[in-house]
Amino acid sequence: MCSACFGGVVTIEVGAEKKAFVIHKDLLSFYSDYFRAVFNGSFKESVERKLCLVHEDVDVFDIFNAFVYTNQLRDKNGVIGKDLSTFMLVRLWLFGEQHLVPALQNAAADALMERMAEYDKSPFSIMTHIYALTIDGSPLRRLVIDSQVHRAACNKDKLAKWPQEALVDLAMAFSDRTPTSRKGSKIPVSHDKCCYHVHSEGEHC
Repeated sequence: MCSACFGGVVTIEVGAEKKAFVIHKDLLSFYSDYFRAVFNGSFKESVERKLCLVHEDVDVFDIFNAFVYTNQLRDKNGVIGKDLSTFMLVRLWLFGEQHLVPALQNAAADALMERMAEYDKSPFSIMTHIYALTIDGSPLRRLVIDSQVHRAACNKDKLAKWPQEALVDLAMAFSDRTPTSRKGSKIPVSHDKCCYHVHSEGEHC
């Protein structure tokens, strides 16, 4: 792929070690309003065609970089989609939120749903992390709460470690469900993936 295609290339240095990723600017702009503003505005990054994301994780950005080119979640070891760890999928979703990449958020949400359904697991251990970095009404919050509502049972010891907001959301979600709809560990088919996606106003899958 020639460097002149897709608006030329930009360099993004990631993490404390400043690992350099060279990416086509127009691809970044297509997926992310954040990167579009950075590299098409009047910032020095636009002139220098370079951006430093010192606080971002290299492994997360590496998957994002692959996603930009393949529309697939794949890490450097070839692990794909639902086989990525729950923590990594959550981090990808959060990266997408911070950098305005809804397609990445939706792909991470889909993979997380598949992972939870296949392995019958909910992200108990990172619930505090999720609630600390998202706001009320977040699709990611809805997804992890609904996954717990439709599990066969709750783990009291693990729930005791949840933040209060999460417990309130869980209680409210249980109050909206009938006993029949709570049976089984999978989110009902009626809750299509779009329920947990990030869309512009009026947009739908």
